[in-house]
Amino acid sequence: MALLELNSAQTGPEADLLSRQNWQANMRALSATQPTLLQSVGQADGIEWAFARDGFLSGKDSSGAWISGCSLPRLAAREMMKEMTLNATVACFICPNHAAQIDVAMESSRANQAIMVVIESIDELSVILHCHDFSGYIEAHRLLFAAGADWAGELDRLFSTYPGLPTPATFIRLVTTTQEIAERVIATAQGIISNVSAKRTQEIQRLSQSWRAPEFSGRSPICLVAPSTFRLWDDAGETLASVAGAIGRGAELHRVDPDDPTSSSPLAVAKAAAECQFLLATNFARADAPQLLPAGMPWITWLTVAKIPAHATAGRSDQLLVAAPAWVEMAVQAGWPRDRVHVATWPTMRLASPATGAPLAIIADTAPVAALPEQFDLSSHSLLWELIYSELSANPFLLDDIGRYLNQRMRRLNISEEHSDYNRFIEQLIVPLYQQGMARAICSARLPLVIHGTGWDLLPEFAPCATGPIRDRSAFERAMQECAAVVDVWPLCNPAASAGRSLVRHSGSRESLIRNARAILMHPDAVPPATAAPLSGPLLARTMAIKS
Repeated sequence: MALLELNSAQTGPEADLLSRQNWQANMRALSATQPTLLQSVGQADGIEWAFARDGFLSGKDSSGAWISGCSLPRLAAREMMKEMTLNATVACFICPNHAAQIDVAMESSRANQAIMVVIESIDELSVILHCHDFSGYIEAHRLLFAAGADWAGELDRLFSTYPGLPTPATFIRLVTTTQEIAERVIATAQGIISNVSAKRTQEIQRLSQSWRAPEFSGRSPICLVAPSTFRLWDDAGETLASVAGAIGRGAELHRVDPDDPTSSSPLAVAKAAAECQFLLATNFARADAPQLLPAGMPWITWLTVAKIPAHATAGRSDQLLVAAPAWVEMAVQAGWPRDRVHVATWPTMRLASPATGAPLAIIADTAPVAALPEQFDLSSHSLLWELIYSELSANPFLLDDIGRYLNQRMRRLNISEEHSDYNRFIEQLIVPLYQQGMARAICSARLPLVIHGTGWDLLPEFAPCATGPIRDRSAFERAMQECAAVVDVWPLCNPAASAGRSLVRHSGSRESLIRNARAILMHPDAVPPATAAPLSGPLLARTMAIKS
């Protein structure tokens, strides 16, 4: 945005009112999550509140200088953090000097990530809490503060208050923070983190050593590790929680939600499991945390992705539930005894018959794919990318088995499997090209189609059909209810096999896809019956030998 297009700063009653509203909302939220912090933070004095030139609420001190010395706080923050990627569950933000910087950092994070903000001046925190309403982040345990002269003590108290809060695995430092301040704060924070990590490791060991298989005459306590955040086509956490709740009176669930940052540490799972007889989880097996629980505690994992955990670290009573029948053989090949691997497909959605004239639907997130990739470390990988892009752009129906397809192209270019980035080629190249190829075929046949999901509006040829992202379960159910059938755009596991609508598939050609689509549009109620046992309460009860 050109500077001349930006608004001039605006002071007045509106800025004053918003600053008070922000402060009150943040205080209410902090009173529930960090009540000790409220004892030291007070309202900011001597600030003339004003909307900065980029529209973000800011202010000026008694000398007329802008807070943080910047009249474009949001734009400046976005520029400083434009390449920032947060991969850790918890990050530690070192001494931001404006609320806009925290807001941009939160916008860059995911719903299951938290940021711990360290600010050495309690007065600076007060100003920050006037400039923006962070109450939603605070209440969701995604934003925590350690501020003032005793910020180190507050940081330590946070880990004691929230033993389920993981220690930060990364630090955020902006160019506006001097090296001297950053080094001092990081060194102190790392000392606290190391001490907390050591104590937690000892506590996990104590809990594991003291666990005994309890003798229960009535109820069987189950530790359920199930994320709550909606994920398109992989809402496994809520699905498992719902089904587990139907086991019956013979079970008592103690749920750990890894999507709540304050209950996602290994200690959170260990503490919840300490009084339980079983651990039940989605896509989380003992191989992911070998020392977390006692070997004698049965650990049962429902796999909804084709990532078979190593059996070498499994306990003697551990079992797998797999969402695709083909994964049974994969698990056996990975060393799992056949009698400890059970098929449990996705439960079928209950949908009313589609309305007359309902369209086909593609429900999937996608992304634009560049014909020329970003620079690879190996030139052969660039050649592989260009080869696959050329082939699948011209004919996506070449793709049958995604692993076999990729391996064949790698061998053609003499690329070793051990030096390849499988995930990048599959997730950023092959899958989106395949998705877009299926959509292109349906559109070219002029069949009625709506497309739900992120990324489609960025592709001009599909933008007219795009409805935007599916953000929650109700939107997903509505999209399913309003379509006649779902176009199969998944070259890996098919998550829509139990969706409650017919799937439009192909048998190796565009013609077969269009023929199948037209046939289903003529008879949209003809949903094929399930061919494998779905996940259910009785199935879980049998697996755990619980009397329902």
